[in-house]
Amino acid sequence: MDTNLELNEFLSQKKIAGKKELIQTMRFLSQEHLTEFSEEKIASWPDEIFLEPRLFSLLMQENNHHSPTQLLLDRFPELRSNNQQIVLSSRTEIDIVKFPDQIVSDFLKEQIGNSGIITYPKSQPYLNNLSTALKIIHDCNIKFYTQLIDCVKSVVLFEHPHANSLAALGLHGMIFLNVRWPTSILFFIDAFAHQGGHVILNEATLNREDFFIIDPDTLLGTVVNQQNDRRSVYEALHGLYTEYQVIENLLLAEEKSLLPENERAELIGRLAYINKRFQKDILKIDSEKNNIFSEEGLTLFNIFKKLCDQLINQKPELAKVDLSGQLNEFDVTEFMKKNTF
Repeated sequence: MDTNLELNEFLSQKKIAGKKELIQTMRFLSQEHLTEFSEEKIASWPDEIFLEPRLFSLLMQENNHHSPTQLLLDRFPELRSNNQQIVLSSRTEIDIVKFPDQIVSDFLKEQIGNSGIITYPKSQPYLNNLSTALKIIHDCNIKFYTQLIDCVKSVVLFEHPHANSLAALGLHGMIFLNVRWPTSILFFIDAFAHQGGHVILNEATLNREDFFIIDPDTLLGTVVNQQNDRRSVYEALHGLYTEYQVIENLLLAEEKSLLPENERAELIGRLAYINKRFQKDILKIDSEKNNIFSEEGLTLFNIFKKLCDQLINQKPELAKVDLSGQLNEFDVTEFMKKNTF
């Protein structure tokens, strides 16, 4: 069985169970806090309402100045109806947030901090490459694409001088992409695989303790005796999963000849960059895996390691690429200065 099929089969039921638990929690919190609606009315609402990222943020935070009721009425006008059965218009694609509201902008400021100004560019110049990237993921990796569309409700494009793109459970279902980098088709494939991967894994690992025999918040550095690694073991698992998804989606797109020829050099750079991080994480954890993971966690880790070993054999040229000057996110401009093709 190939690693992609193996991973999807293993996580699919976990993700379904996680999403069901999230919806139940949000429905309960809505019945508790949205006093303008009866409990019976809220009980009848479609599940999709409780996956609205902003609602998740408002109900999970105390002393919030925004009204969750007004948010829902703005997002789902159907709730104004007196009909017993609420039917939402079907959703088949990810929403691009053109004008971030106060909930979204406050959340991003909190995540990034005060080091630098956040701006929100017009989305139109990015839509063609963004849409093409999603189509390529659909055509080369339909199972991942289906999970992506199911879990990621919204995308926020922003610019900041040095912040990473991100996804966080506090606004579950929304991803934030820093478009200060050159935004090629490959940029968006990488971003959707990475940040969308975080959202998917958050659902699949909602009960984090199922995957570990130690506290999921234990610092990885203390386990592997590398004190400079300040990630928790759970964050390290997220790192492995998202690194896996970026590599897998890039390789599948290459295999099916879906990528533009003028981005060939960038493909090699992105694969080399993420593969270096992937190999480093696998090597760091491998000797201590039995002291970190439960049986389910080990199943995941071994799938990741299998792809890691395949890459070493199939793509030896990646080790020859000059990645000097690369920081926390791949910089294609810096890469092209150091490499010729």
